[in-house]
Amino acid sequence: MNTKLFIRFFSVSILFLSNNIFSQYRHQASVNNPDDGAFNQNQNIINVGVGFISGLGGIMGSGYTSSVSPAFEFSFEHAMNYNIGSSAEFSYQSATTSMTTSQIVNIFNTSTMSYSNVTYYHIDTWKLSMMRICSRAAYHFTSGPRIDPYIGALIGFSVVNATETITDAYNGNSTQSANGISYDIGAFLGLRYYFSDHIGIWTELKYGFAPYSGVEFNPEPIANGGIVFKFQ
Repeated sequence: MNTKLFIRFFSVSILFLSNNIFSQYRHQASVNNPDDGAFNQNQNIINVGVGFISGLGGIMGSGYTSSVSPAFEFSFEHAMNYNIGSSAEFSYQSATTSMTTSQIVNIFNTSTMSYSNVTYYHIDTWKLSMMRICSRAAYHFTSGPRIDPYIGALIGFSVVNATETITDAYNGNSTQSANGISYDIGAFLGLRYYFSDHIGIWTELKYGFAPYSGVEFNPEPIANGGIVFKFQ
């Protein structure tokens, strides 16, 4: 390569890198002004989304096969200052869970005048719904005008409604209903990314604890995400 051409290439490369580094420094310096961050005092933030994994499906314990809907979630957060947010969360989830067992009964057959073994199936089906209302507090880390990482804790309660249907050709069919309230305690780690000053996407990892009818389960969907709206 020609020496002069190499020097020109090297000089342009240095200028490009220097300008890029300076731009990043200037951007970071501007973020030091709290009003330039993604989470500002007196802002209001709405999260709308769904949650998957865990939640209502774990309430019946082992042995049951569950079909669980996503948890539909809505939360409203108010920025108390540039780092602390206070919010309320509402979610709803439904599930159908069942377990099938069998029973062999020795039955006398009047046609053949003999005994034979007959298998009867016992199907225990539960239809469940859970409504959760929680109060949340979060700490938001200063990171830039578009990215809003945060961590927090929640406390609240869940209202669980359950209907059990037993299908049993030998012992007979039956249906019964029950409901209950459990307290929730949990923690979460979240991230919001804004495409503009008012709209973006969010994701959270959550874990909680709730006892219900002697069964301890995680009422929080572990993986959550959706759309976020921000306004003053």
